[in-house]
Amino acid sequence: MRRCGIVPEVPYPWMLWILPGAVVLLWVRSWWRTLEYRLWFALMAPITAFGGVVLALVLTLMQSRAAARACAGSDCHGVHGFTGAMDDQPGLLDLLGSGAALSLIVALPLTVVTSVVELVRFVRRYEREAKASADS
Repeated sequence: MRRCGIVPEVPYPWMLWILPGAVVLLWVRSWWRTLEYRLWFALMAPITAFGGVVLALVLTLMQSRAAARACAGSDCHGVHGFTGAMDDQPGLLDLLGSGAALSLIVALPLTVVTSVVELVRFVRRYEREAKASADS
């Protein structure tokens, strides 16, 4: 039986948090890297997570079309047969879609935090350099 919403019913719920955990781990690791690495990560993490959501939606659409084709001309008994054909599919797609959506939810605030912190660091660095050149 499937639940509605972003988090599907899976045998091991911790599996849904692998992608968001990887995003957080890479974000923390990025603070010991260069500025360019942090900014690229801040830009690419939400874009990649959004791409995962789009990929999951496209694969779900393809899966539903295949289920509809399997029911065409056979004894599927309408909606009941179609939903049965959809439910017989493997749950990897649920994990991909849910993990990507959770990663997007995690990546967006981390991108905002990175952007704000780097902006503050840039302004402070500029003020310090301006003060040092004025003192010279």
